[in-house]
Amino acid sequence: MTVKLTENIKGCKKILLNGKTDSLIQIILLVVILQMPFRTIYQQLILFSFLIISCAAQSPLKDEVHGKVIAVKDGDTIDILYEGQKLTVRFAHIDCPEKNQPYGQAAKKFVSDKCFGQEVTVVHRNEYDRNKRLIGEVITTTGENLNKSLVQQGLAWHFKKYSTNQEYADLETQARKQKIGLWSEPNPTPPWEWRKKK
Repeated sequence: MTVKLTENIKGCKKILLNGKTDSLIQIILLVVILQMPFRTIYQQLILFSFLIISCAAQSPLKDEVHGKVIAVKDGDTIDILYEGQKLTVRFAHIDCPEKNQPYGQAAKKFVSDKCFGQEVTVVHRNEYDRNKRLIGEVITTTGENLNKSLVQQGLAWHFKKYSTNQEYADLETQARKQKIGLWSEPNPTPPWEWRKKK
């Protein structure tokens, strides 16, 4: 039994090391694990119990999360209230104009009109960007996919650097042909190039 507990503790230690958060309890437990000699089985039981709780807190989100939109930061970033906590969501597959770019405010208003104060579903793969924003597709209560709608309305680019999704590529092609939104401009600047200049 002692051997199994020690193995389980080592397994949880790996989870802690690979976790996405830096909670104080995890840091304390990790220090204890690395430095404390396990002299009794009771010490192992106590530490293992705390580690199970800590590891459970690091469980990946479900493939779909539901929450109320409490802020629209720009065309492709929102905050939702999920299980009592703020969760920032970055729209997958797309890149909207920055707020100070042409059509940047239009993209933000479009999203705000569609979902601010409303419940949404975020479909994702448990991927986060460097700003720790959950990357996903945002679906309204009416079933509208806001990521796709933004591209259809000419308010976003298909972000090909991070997405190879053909449907988004086709939606952008259609918007370009119809000269909708930002595609009505003669030579719109992609937001990733705009950001390089700032």
